[in-house]
Amino acid sequence: MKKILVCLLGMLMVCSNSDVVAQAITYIPDSLIPRPYTWVPGPPEATSMRFANDMQSYQWHVIQRQKAPERMQEAVDDTVYFAHEIIARFSDAFGMELSEANTPEICKLYALSIASTNKVNSAVKRHFRRTRPFVFFNDTTLTPRSEPAMIASSSYPSGHTSRAFVAAILLAEINPACADKIFDVGYQMGVSRQYVGAHWQSDVEDSRLVAVESCAILHSSEAFQEQMAKAKAEFAWLKAEKHQVSDKANVKVHPNYNGTAIQNGRKPAVVN
Repeated sequence: MKKILVCLLGMLMVCSNSDVVAQAITYIPDSLIPRPYTWVPGPPEATSMRFANDMQSYQWHVIQRQKAPERMQEAVDDTVYFAHEIIARFSDAFGMELSEANTPEICKLYALSIASTNKVNSAVKRHFRRTRPFVFFNDTTLTPRSEPAMIASSSYPSGHTSRAFVAAILLAEINPACADKIFDVGYQMGVSRQYVGAHWQSDVEDSRLVAVESCAILHSSEAFQEQMAKAKAEFAWLKAEKHQVSDKANVKVHPNYNGTAIQNGRKPAVVN
């Protein structure tokens, strides 16, 4: 019991403000929680071609552990769980630092969103209760400390992948110019779960479907739409500020023009 309390205290200490707020507020009421388990393919039958592909894919990703150590480290780094940790992984693709200090409204939007979408993903997990691939093959993962918790939960669908794909969908809406890069990060974070050995390929693939339906339902919430507007406004302001800083950095002094600044290589117009 003491160990459990220590673990819970540790989790609370690393939670961000948005994570804590999200524990009390969600965008999707229980009455509107979708049921993807009624239409997603579900874990494939043991005699199906899809399951054969799952087994082949698992074995291929295990082999890559020796061939691509840098990608394996990235996969381990992608195992982050809390909202502020996940969204930070998209900073480079998004074109600016995504953090509570720099983008509080965007972080709040994401934290509150996955507070709802996690419920959807958990419902699908409870419905199917699939065995993890590393358990099936009596193998180990790249994150051995997480194995007891993973064994206790269903492999299908992948919660990490779903959370990452929700982030990609929301961030691409806020910053459509970087959508391709953003979705690449979200996609690769799902693939990382295969490299780690935590999920079958079909777990990862179908969790993206769960994320898409969840995000569609999110947009029916007025509270979500209000927070999305704040997030877009925050991004627009930061983007404009970034351009202003860039413009100032591009102001150069021409030695033959009496110390008057020349911007972008041109003399400013003379105003009388």
